[in-house]
This record gives sequence, C-alpha cells and structure tokens, in this order.
Amino acid sequence: MKTISLLFASLLLVGIASCQEVRTVKVTVTEEDGTPIEGADATITFLGYSGRQTQRLKGKTDSSGLFQASGSPQLRMYVRLEKEGYYETNSEPLSRTQNHDLTFVLRSIKKPIPLYAKTFRGNLPTLGDKHGFDFQVGDWVAPHGNGLISDVTFCVKIEEQQTANGKPVGSIQISFVHKSEGVVIVEKKSGYMPTSQLIMPHQAPEKNYFSQIYRSESGYENKSKPEGTSYFFRTRSKEIEPGKFVFNYTKFQDGFKFVMGGGVFLEEPYKKKHPNEYGNVEFTYFFNPTPNDRNLEFDPEQNLFTNLESTEQVREP
Repeated sequence: MKTISLLFASLLLVGIASCQEVRTVKVTVTEEDGTPIEGADATITFLGYSGRQTQRLKGKTDSSGLFQASGSPQLRMYVRLEKEGYYETNSEPLSRTQNHDLTFVLRSIKKPIPLYAKTFRGNLPTLGDKHGFDFQVGDWVAPHGNGLISDVTFCVKIEEQQTANGKPVGSIQISFVHKSEGVVIVEKKSGYMPTSQLIMPHQAPEKNYFSQIYRSESGYENKSKPEGTSYFFRTRSKEIEPGKFVFNYTKFQDGFKFVMGGGVFLEEPYKKKHPNEYGNVEFTYFFNPTPNDRNLEFDPEQNLFTNLESTEQVREP
C-alpha cells in the first residue's frame, strides 16, 4: 500500500509539472526620450519552489531594444536590466498567470554629485507649533536642535474629537518660509512600474511648486509611507532682482512617514507632559547646497555629511 501511495504521489507531481503553463515575458528597453537601447543585459527569472526549479534566462536587447524569454514559473517572474552607463532597473513581481509585454526606461548615469543625504527619524519637539528643519545641518532649528535655517516647517496636530470608530485624528503640515518656495509631488503611476536605482528624475523641475503638503491619519497605529510618492522642494529663496529668485533644491525620495504616536488616546494633560511621544516623522532627503543648481543625482561615495550613524546613511543615488 505504501508503494502504491508513493507511486500515486509521484504521478501527481509529474502531472502538475506537465500541465504547468508556459509564460512569455517580452521587454522593450528605451532611453528616457524613447530611443531603443541595444545591448542591455536582460535577466528574466521564472521563480520555482526551489533553486533547482527556478529558471534564469539571460540575453541582450536587440537593435529595437527587445528581448523576450519563455519559461514555466511556479511562483512569480522578475526582470532585471543592466547596461554600463545606466542605473540598474528591476521589475516588480510579475504574475505567473499571464504573459507580459513591458517597456522599461533606463535612466542614464549623467552627473552624480556630492549632496547632503540623510535618513532622519525623530519626533516633533511640540504639538501644534511650527518647527523648522535645516536640510544642510540635518536637524531641527534652534532651540530644539542644531539647525540654523528653516528650509521647511513641520506642524503636527492631534484633534480632540474622535472619529466614529473611536480613534483620534492627527494631521501633519509641511510648509515654507517664502511664498516663492514650495513642493512638487511626484506620484507613481498606477499599475505596473519598473524600479530604477535612481528612483526620481535627475533634476528638480523649474515650475509648478505648491505651497504645502498636508496629511492626516486616524488612530495611533504605525502607518507606512504612502507608496510611490516622492517630493521635490525649493527653499532658501533669495531675490537677486525684483521678481527674480534663486533657490536651493532638495528631494524627499519615496516620500515620508508620519506616525501620530502613542498606543491609546491619551488625555490632554498627559500629552502636554509627554510631547515627545507624538508626531514621529521619518524621511530620506538629498539637499544640494549650491544655489540654483537643480541637479539632485547623488554620488553615494561623496556624502557631504561625514558623521552619520549607520541608520542615517544613504546608499542609493
């Protein structure tokens, strides 16, 4: 009986393998202006339940920027693209239930430069007040930190009234010192998108800056950063002639995290005595100290911060 059971299990596995669908992944690789890229190294992975069952098919794109491969994935599929002079680009996990015809844009390595780059994690010094943050120093502006210039101000408020589900409402606002400054929001498009090592464009835009960012959260539970939302800032405006300004530019790569703080809805007297338990923010930013230089392509080997903790260090461009 045991032999028959083993034979049946073996036949079942063979049947499953033989019925497994073959999928084709076709990729088109282009420059940012749409020009096809020939000779890019492409790896398409058809993920199996084990290393022996995983297929990795490699090749180069042709003169039309095309490469395709077929395999039988048991799990997901992935694409990795590499070429000298470009940032490596990877796909998100691809569904094994269908074929894929995808276009990838490789961002070229243009002019990586030294920048002030840092991952900051901290609490707002007090609730309900505006607190300046100095990108070049990497800290709150005095008297709450070592900062000298307010590039942006953060303000966190927790509303006294609770929502219908019994949770309080908290909000955070990031605003600017001068009306000529502001923020450009870079939203990730819906649907499939590849991920480049250089997440954001090389340069900050010249126009279409808005006056503030506003977010709200309901409840104190830990909230992640909104996926795919990044920001460009222009700050430190100086009027060099009537109506003409110069700025410094910064990027917040992959947005920022805002956590109201605390585990339960606490009464106002407690909040006043323990303000540092509320309004936690986390963000990774890149600041260009050269006025009017919109280049924000970072060279990770030349961080202008020289004494960062390991959790503060930035290793991507």
